[in-house]
Formats: sequence, structure tokens, C-alpha cells
Amino acid sequence: MIWSIRTGIRDFLEAIIRTFQSWLEKYPFIKTLYMIVSWFSLILFVLSLFFVKESRTMMVQYLWSYYVLLQFWFLCRSKTMAWKPIVLFVLAGIFLVVPFTTLTVNTFHAIIGGKTSDVWSMAVITPIFEELWKLLPLGLFLLFSRRASALSLSDYTLIGAATGVGFQLMEELARRWLSTGPLQGVHPTF
Repeated sequence: MIWSIRTGIRDFLEAIIRTFQSWLEKYPFIKTLYMIVSWFSLILFVLSLFFVKESRTMMVQYLWSYYVLLQFWFLCRSKTMAWKPIVLFVLAGIFLVVPFTTLTVNTFHAIIGGKTSDVWSMAVITPIFEELWKLLPLGLFLLFSRRASALSLSDYTLIGAATGVGFQLMEELARRWLSTGPLQGVHPTF
């Protein structure tokens, strides 16, 4: 039962990926458009360093994250996990773990009561949900990957560290936004 669900979902996701890859081959302007958007974003980022004070303070966090990604790149060269999946785990830490943690903590407080800024919530509830949800990308990988049984202990360490780095990047950026940026005065939920 679980095996058929697992393979069914995996085959469905692989079909979607193959469809997107065929679109990229059929419509090469998508890559060109992506490249233009990337360069435009880079130019905006560089300009923001001159005109927006908060972006200069966040630059420290960006450089730290770049340094950590560089370390992952060196580590992945000698392990069975390639660089691409590790970067996907970093992105999962940013775009999957952070929203799930925020949603879970806010839902918990909507049901039980209290605020996310309460000391008991920040000291007990939020860290528990953070650590539980950091396991989500690894669990999904183990459930749907064809290579899950070929991982070594160092691969598990890299996966966990990559997810944690992604989460930490987003947490620090949000903290900086909340303390000096446009969200000043809003209480964080992670």
C-alpha cells in the first residue's frame, strides 16, 4: 500500500519534471527570460546596497550563507550526495520549513491561546516545532528518492546541515527585517 502510493507520487512528480524539461527544450526563450530576470535582480541588489541601509546590514548574512554554501560545495565533491540536491535542501529549509513552522506555531496559539511572543512559546513551543519541521525535507527525500538506501552517515549530516542553514538564513533575515527594516515592531513566530 505505502509502496504503491510512494511510487505513484514519485512517478507523477517525475512526469511533471519531464514536462517542464520538454518545455525548456521546446521554448528556449524561457531560459533567456530567466537569465534576464536574474541579471535584473542582481542589478537591483547591487543598487540596494548603495541606497538601502538595511540591505547593507543584511549583506553580512548573505556573505555568511555564501561561505557556508561554499563549504557544502567542497564537502559534496567527496561524498555521494551531489551539489544540486544539497542546494535544494537549503532552499527547502528556506521555503518549506520556515512557512510550516510559522503556520504550525500560529495554529497552535490560535487553538491553545497565548501569543507567539510569550516567553514560554519562544522557549518551548517554537523550538520544538522548528526542529520537527527541519526533518520534513529529509523525510520527503527518504520517502520519494530512488537513492535513499545508498546514503552514508555523512550524507545525512550534509542534508541536515543544509536544511538547517536554509532555515537559519531565513530566520536571521527575518530578524534583521523585524529589528531595523520594514517589519519593525512585528513579533516573529520562528
